[in-house]
Amino acid sequence: YIEDDKIVVDMHEFEFDKVFAPDSSQLMVFEEIEDAVLTCMNGHRVSILAYGQTSSGKTFTIEGTNDNRGVNYRALSSLFKYAEESVDTSYEFRISCLEIYNENLIDLCRPNNSETVENLEIRMRKNSELFVPGLKEEVLHSVEDVEKVLAKARSCRRTANNNVNEHSSRSHSVVTLKVIGRNAEGNEMGNGRLHLIDLAGSERLSSTMVFGK
Repeated sequence: YIEDDKIVVDMHEFEFDKVFAPDSSQLMVFEEIEDAVLTCMNGHRVSILAYGQTSSGKTFTIEGTNDNRGVNYRALSSLFKYAEESVDTSYEFRISCLEIYNENLIDLCRPNNSETVENLEIRMRKNSELFVPGLKEEVLHSVEDVEKVLAKARSCRRTANNNVNEHSSRSHSVVTLKVIGRNAEGNEMGNGRLHLIDLAGSERLSSTMVFGK
């Protein structure tokens, strides 16, 4: 059975910060994490990860549908609302969309292999910050821009059939939002990050019948 902070299965009790029942709405899930998401406006690094087996609802939770938005859209919409209501600080938003597929990095903001950057690699700056040289960033001016960029990224993401779910994604998707805040004089006040990550299915390969790619 399920309680607010734990799940009991065959007399084994598993405790969590929060447990959502099967009938929980997308809004309920987002409201639980919204405060953490908003801290990136103050210069913090925030990561939201969806982890689990194929068909467990990871992509639905992160992306949702046109009629029932997931964490991605709700989070970015919330940040734009925060920015619009801010009196003393202006914000700049830059987004990148990265796919990790078969140990290769793919820029989802470059559709149809246009302007392709070969051999993308993860590097580390002197301050230990990870980055991907050549990864395209899109400047966001509105929620409408969010819709366009995420739709483009979703259409470019690779999928492959497996024995668990015919349309299961076999890749990790990483949407990163850079948030730069400036005061009235134009001085930088904060440089936050929000990472929204949809991981590939966590099941064993023996259950998916996936080989190679």
